[in-house]
Amino acid sequence: MFDPPRPEVKDAIKVCHQAGIRVIMITGDERETAKSIGISIGIIDEQNSNSTTHYAAEFFQRSEKE
Repeated sequence: MFDPPRPEVKDAIKVCHQAGIRVIMITGDERETAKSIGISIGIIDEQNSNSTTHYAAEFFQRSEKE
């Protein structure tokens, strides 16, 4: 089963990045599914995908600066 992102999402994310806005996706999907979606819409760089995806417990253990 695949629920594709809306067609306008990728362009909206590109505009956010150009404006200096850091986009974060929060999802209930499994890590690999979220990574795949994030890469396809331009939130995640494929080469750094393992360092940019986190489970909730990992995320909340990070400092505010991180």
